[in-house]
Amino acid sequence: MGWRQNRFNKWVTLVAGMYMMCIAGTTYLFPLYSTSIQQSLNYSIYDINLVSTLLSAGTWLSVLGGLYYDKFGPKSTSIAGGVMIFLGYFSLYLGLIKRMPHSSLLMGFYAFVAGQGSGWIYTAALNTSAKNFLREDRGKILGLLACCFGLCAGIFTLIFKSFYGQTDVPSF
Repeated sequence: MGWRQNRFNKWVTLVAGMYMMCIAGTTYLFPLYSTSIQQSLNYSIYDINLVSTLLSAGTWLSVLGGLYYDKFGPKSTSIAGGVMIFLGYFSLYLGLIKRMPHSSLLMGFYAFVAGQGSGWIYTAALNTSAKNFLREDRGKILGLLACCFGLCAGIFTLIFKSFYGQTDVPSF
């Protein structure tokens, strides 16, 4: 029973990891709503590039996520990453509707927090699946997870377009 349970768990973990990667990949959606931020908050191209850069930096400079993963494991890392993604994007939204301070530096900080959450979830999904599968299968598994991360923007853009019939977010 133990072997079968372990075999089942690694596939469940992989599917969960694919879903997590789709959530973490939302950083690639920034071009979808960047024009709305720029127009609503009267940002210059410099300001919007600052927000975008800090979002990307948050995603790819998530060394703390790796350290946290090593100490506390995938479940805690995933939860912390999810909380950061929520707080980052919700703060961006509140800044966009002018319910929170919305200078370009603060909006960049909110984006950085969302990016950190994405990086933490990326770390948890990738490392857990890498540990669960045999060495000869790891490349395929990690490639599949990376595809989910990258394809997220296309998936969410299609979902957005099906609801709103357009690919540009209306200004608030």
